[in-house]
Formats: sequence, C-alpha cells, structure tokens
Amino acid sequence: MQHGSKYIRQLEDKRLINVEATKVRTKSGEVRNGTLRFTIRPIQEAIDYKLERDLAALPDPKHPKKKQ
Repeated sequence: MQHGSKYIRQLEDKRLINVEATKVRTKSGEVRNGTLRFTIRPIQEAIDYKLERDLAALPDPKHPKKKQ
C-alpha cells in the first residue's frame, strides 16, 4: 500500500472495511499483483467491536481498586 495506507489500516483495525489483494494474469501467463479490493463491512459489526473494546477497558467491578 502506498499513500493513505495508515488510514486504510485504521479502517481495517476498526473493522469498517476488509482489504484483499488481487492477482492478475498477464497475456504471457505471468501472475502479478493486481489492485486492492475494498469491501465495506456491515456497520453493526464495527459498532459491536467498539462496544466490546470499550467494555473490556472498564475496571472490573468485582475487584475495585484499593484505597491508598
């Protein structure tokens, strides 16, 4: 990936898109890298993922922090 790869990775990490490398066959039969195929994922999957991460970051109510 060239320009914008940081942003594409961020979208992948947030589960908003899937990125798939494609292959092309030249006239001589040689297989080469093609373009990237971007697929937008269902928004509910990204929302669920974000909520799971936010919940995991919360302190555990069963083990409150000790007062100093």
